[in-house]
Amino acid sequence: MGELGAQGSSSKVQMRLNFPLDTPGRTIKSVTQSLVEEVLKHGGSDGSTLPGKEGNISVTKKNVRVAEKMLKAAFEEFYRGLGLLKNYCSLNAISFAKIVKKFDKVSGFRTLPIYIKAVEMSHFTTSETTISLLENVETLFAKTFAKNDESRARNHLRPANRKASHNVTFLLGLFTGGSIALFTIYVIVLHAKLGHYMSGDAAFGTLDEAQQKAIYLRTIFPVFAVPALIILHIFMYGFNVYFWCKWRINYPFMFDMRQGTELRHREVLMAASVLLCILLAAMLGHLFLHDVSDSHYVDFVPLSVFILLVGLLFFPFNAFKRSSRIFLIIAFIRFAFAPLYKVLLKDFFLGDQLTTQVPMLRNLLFTFCYYSGGFFKSNNADGCRNNETFLSFTIIVSLVPYWWRFLQCIRRYVEEHDVHQLQNAGKYLSTAVAVCLRILYMRYSNITWFFLHVVVSVIATVYQTYWDLCVDWGLLRKHSKNKWLRDSLIMPKAKHWYFLCMVANVLLRLAWVQSILRFRFGLRDYQVADFAFASLEVIRRGIWNFFRLENEHLNNVGKYRATKIVPLPFEKLATDEL
Repeated sequence: MGELGAQGSSSKVQMRLNFPLDTPGRTIKSVTQSLVEEVLKHGGSDGSTLPGKEGNISVTKKNVRVAEKMLKAAFEEFYRGLGLLKNYCSLNAISFAKIVKKFDKVSGFRTLPIYIKAVEMSHFTTSETTISLLENVETLFAKTFAKNDESRARNHLRPANRKASHNVTFLLGLFTGGSIALFTIYVIVLHAKLGHYMSGDAAFGTLDEAQQKAIYLRTIFPVFAVPALIILHIFMYGFNVYFWCKWRINYPFMFDMRQGTELRHREVLMAASVLLCILLAAMLGHLFLHDVSDSHYVDFVPLSVFILLVGLLFFPFNAFKRSSRIFLIIAFIRFAFAPLYKVLLKDFFLGDQLTTQVPMLRNLLFTFCYYSGGFFKSNNADGCRNNETFLSFTIIVSLVPYWWRFLQCIRRYVEEHDVHQLQNAGKYLSTAVAVCLRILYMRYSNITWFFLHVVVSVIATVYQTYWDLCVDWGLLRKHSKNKWLRDSLIMPKAKHWYFLCMVANVLLRLAWVQSILRFRFGLRDYQVADFAFASLEVIRRGIWNFFRLENEHLNNVGKYRATKIVPLPFEKLATDEL
């Protein structure tokens, strides 16, 4: 057991390191230790021979660094809370003065000097305790974490809000206009060339025109669909940020973002418009390159766009919003290692986004198979789709996001003992089964798979819709003062938007019906329909995002949660432990 404090001295309090189980290492160690203790207990031992017990961490350099990091975060959050308290005091004094001034104006009395003098002399207004604590935190933080540089400590504890740049607005407009122009040209060129877009065999007239169209849609279109769906999701997130800011929803607090590092809506939309320009330019260039070259390696153009996206995400230098990219990478890692990490809102929020991007993941798997298997040399899309191994991996890739969300719900149930988490886990389990049956039905179209697919999909859709509207959005409250909504609303004067979005959510949840009706949009292949319905699901998720965070924000307001609870890395030893 690691003990902090002078041993044998009764004048000093003895402490021990006690880290929360919020990382894979600590979670695995705690579970393993509990199992060993259980084995020893059944074997007649009380476990007292164990080198340590849960919560007791030996003092090593690594553990000290972890403890320092936790203390630093605790100082930052405590300082932010003190700042909120100081603002609360001053705002209440100003508000009281305005209320009395309004009363004097209406009634004709002159009570403001009398009451304002009493308020200014009250302990609530004159107390310097908050200011003194703020100064003490700054001094202690500078001494401990900033090498006695108080200016550096203040800049760290109260980072200034970044000013909006006119360059961002200019570039957003420039690349948005460029995207519209490129998309218009691409549609015109595609319509003109698609009938003549042939592979080597098609040049000799062995394929009819519909098959020639299918070559492009079945091979290159799914590859382009991967970055297209990602970019559409970025656009939806940018609109989410805009509306969150407009309605004063504190999304940086809920996502645990460091103040001053969060991206504003213009920055998100600018990034999406730049990437969209690159994608459309690549799609247009790919069509023209096939007119001037017979090389099959021209089909590496769509792959290069996805590689560019991945490269930007992992770009190691301090450019292209490095702090936001690191935040996203860490969130992906935490989600991928569910349930070993403690589940926070940002973790399961990202998980829900990935469940929406299952079609993109399937297209990504096809891209890997299409290029690694050399099928791009013969424009053979069926080489992957007719492979049983590819089908197995398609099912696995489609189920992984739901499985990870299922594990997150189980972790939350174990920690919080909330039955709702088990019910949420059941929702993701039913959805995973529905997705699996949908893939099998589209591969083996017989009456058995059709029946199973329809029954399970209906159950999963009803389950998901209920959870979206009643739990995640907190709506459909029969006895609410806002009929069929909830008592507290961010937009109380625009209630019709809640009902419209509820209807849209239900309709967009029915996108799986496409797998039964087999929409074709006049084409022989289903790739365009799959992409269209995948895009609608991304849009539905964007709508869901706004109301999900609105409900979370209102819950925080109702429970007076304005600061995070930061665990400290130590605890005082009990008397019987000394």
